[in-house]
Amino acid sequence: MKRLLIFSMILLSCGQNHEDSISTDRSKSNDRLGQETAAIKKDVTIDKEIVLENPTLLVIEIDSVEIEELRLKSGGDNFYTATDDLMWYHSQLLKKMDTLDIPVLYEEGTVRIVTPTTDYEVLKDSTFSLYTYFFFNGDTVLRKDVFDLLTTGKN
Repeated sequence: MKRLLIFSMILLSCGQNHEDSISTDRSKSNDRLGQETAAIKKDVTIDKEIVLENPTLLVIEIDSVEIEELRLKSGGDNFYTATDDLMWYHSQLLKKMDTLDIPVLYEEGTVRIVTPTTDYEVLKDSTFSLYTYFFFNGDTVLRKDVFDLLTTGKN
């Protein structure tokens, strides 16, 4: 029970405040991210541009400094227990993506995702966990929770 509570705390630290993490450059009226879309950010340095045409899972990882901050915030033993659980769920997700033949890309920092219909900017912020998932389903880019990705079909 304690492990579940700790794991839940880590996931909650991921946050569901998507307004600071995704923005769009063009086709704002056609953007279907709904509540998960942020206002356009000015003066943002893009670390990498990724062009997606087929369903793809993009995983934004935090760096070692951010991991240490998260460890201090959540407490030593609690952090390691929750991280171990998260790693297991992540490995299950990778198996599922492999089974569905959906590529998985890993990035750190701010990225621009270019799709056939819209550009998205993923702005890394304090709501990100060890792994923060963005799924391109062939039409739109959605920020997803690991459990959502594990329990649905091709999303």
